[in-house]
Amino acid sequence: MKSKVFTVALQTIEVDDAQIVDEAVFRIKEDFSGLDILVNNAGKISNGEISTLDVKESNFKESFETNFFGALRLIQRIERFIRSLPNINNDAKRFDSLVAQEIAEPKVNAV
Repeated sequence: MKSKVFTVALQTIEVDDAQIVDEAVFRIKEDFSGLDILVNNAGKISNGEISTLDVKESNFKESFETNFFGALRLIQRIERFIRSLPNINNDAKRFDSLVAQEIAEPKVNAV
């Protein structure tokens, strides 16, 4: 069996800033021929030592901007790059349909 050599690149991105995300995706396009794995571990949380009821609304908005819109922003930019690759399969299209299904049919937990 032939061994494979993988290139691993670490890129720190401020996902709250669309221009920085665009620049990072541009660098990925310039430096690599594709993208196999994207790990997005960006996130903000409130101080777990205080009650959620005591957290300011502005803190929740800031967290939501990073945790939801930041992740969405990065996924959208990277997905456009992946679709532009010549040998892309239909996994990205299936991902689109899964996301659309989740948005159309949100799951609600009863309490």
